[in-house]
Amino acid sequence: MKQIFICHVNLDQDVAIKIATGFEDAGYTTWYYERDSIVAASYIESISEAIVNCQSMMILFSPNSVTAPEVFKEIEQAYLRRKPIIPVLLDIKHDEVHAYKSLSQMLG
Repeated sequence: MKQIFICHVNLDQDVAIKIATGFEDAGYTTWYYERDSIVAASYIESISEAIVNCQSMMILFSPNSVTAPEVFKEIEQAYLRRKPIIPVLLDIKHDEVHAYKSLSQMLG
């Protein structure tokens, strides 16, 4: 099974979980913080370990997430580890995501 890390912000949690369910219905495994983080572990430790262990990352881009520092840090970790990145747009256009130069460089 290929594990997909689901990158999102809390405000988009409902949509992110629906997407994760769709991947799982298609035979993939997913990791997302609300379900899979270890209670005693820190946020940083949980996220870092999950990114190291995943095969790819799905990023839910929305007006909420493109300015969230934690999302940028998660994308950066995946990028540095050469993980394939699957962008999904929610209430945002492609050119709006690429307006953020640091994201644009990592997404190509």
